[in-house]
Amino acid sequence: MDWVSGALMLIRRDTFDAVGGFDERFFLYWEDADFCKRAAAQGWSTWYAPIAEVVHGTARASRHAPVRSLAAFHVSAFRYYWKHGGALARLLSPIVAFGLLGRFVIRVASRS
Repeated sequence: MDWVSGALMLIRRDTFDAVGGFDERFFLYWEDADFCKRAAAQGWSTWYAPIAEVVHGTARASRHAPVRSLAAFHVSAFRYYWKHGGALARLLSPIVAFGLLGRFVIRVASRS
């Protein structure tokens, strides 16, 4: 399991402290994936418990500012890509940024 949704994460305090908590440069999206990736890099594992159930009230925060939230998703996706990608990923980053921008524009246009 690479990562689990931040909608329901149970994190050991020593893990949280060792990893340095959540990266506050991520806004609303991707901080959970980033945390799990950094934890894995330090030898911690992410577990998924299929017996546990949670109802995630999606779009509770984003419905008040949907375009801004959509922009935050795409900016955070690029931030994750940049932070965890290697030299080749950074070399290709203009293409990725353009692709994310295109996806954002299509999503915004489809809302109209």
